[in-house]
Amino acid sequence: MAGVHKDFFSIIGKILKDEYGREIGKIISVTTAPNSEIKEILVSAKGRFTSYPREQIVINEDGEPILLTEIKLKTATLCDEIPLIWKKCGVLENLLKEGKIPHETYKEFHEEFEKAKEKLKMEAEKTIEEIEKLEKACDERFRKLQLSKTNLEIEYAIGKIKDEIYELSIKDIVNELNNTLKEREDLEKMRSWLSNLLLGEKTVEAEPYEKEAEEPQPERLEEEREATTEQERSEVEEKVESQTTEESSITVRII
Repeated sequence: MAGVHKDFFSIIGKILKDEYGREIGKIISVTTAPNSEIKEILVSAKGRFTSYPREQIVINEDGEPILLTEIKLKTATLCDEIPLIWKKCGVLENLLKEGKIPHETYKEFHEEFEKAKEKLKMEAEKTIEEIEKLEKACDERFRKLQLSKTNLEIEYAIGKIKDEIYELSIKDIVNELNNTLKEREDLEKMRSWLSNLLLGEKTVEAEPYEKEAEEPQPERLEEEREATTEQERSEVEEKVESQTTEESSITVRII
């Protein structure tokens, strides 16, 4: 337990980032319960202070704090709880068949499990709807970034923007385009996992933020958009100093 507290106290003063490398703000304090259990992380960003629950913060192998999205935590919880309730239902059926419990006891537990299954199903359906809204937001952000990049290219080409400004701006835009694509793919994977569970899948190979498993390939973004992104990457390599943006998947441990 002491190790957990030490880890979280050690991130005070560090920059909190999301899973795609975007800076959220500087961690300035933690809120603890009387027993010293950490409850919240206080973050300062441009003069504004925001508290995040401890469960939403993880620490990667480099000791850097990472903010998980609420939708990812919700999806991970459902991917754990739905197969678990199905497993309990299966065990209950076997106990009845083997004569280890009376029918009255079976009926009581069965009704309880069915209610839990229905509640989880509703939560999963609601979460899928939230994911779909976030996917649309990603698409709109990607579209606006593409427009901004095109405007930048035009103004630079006619000489209204200096080289150094153009190079910094184009690099930031392309980085965010790549981040948006990764975020969109994550959302598609989460939606796929939940959809499979609702269709009757009883096993989940991986949690969204802990490990990568062989999953069905998510639906890809429009081919035209993807082709454009590849072209952007090659353009940036020619125009700005190469700065490796190759990102390995963040391996984190839940505290």
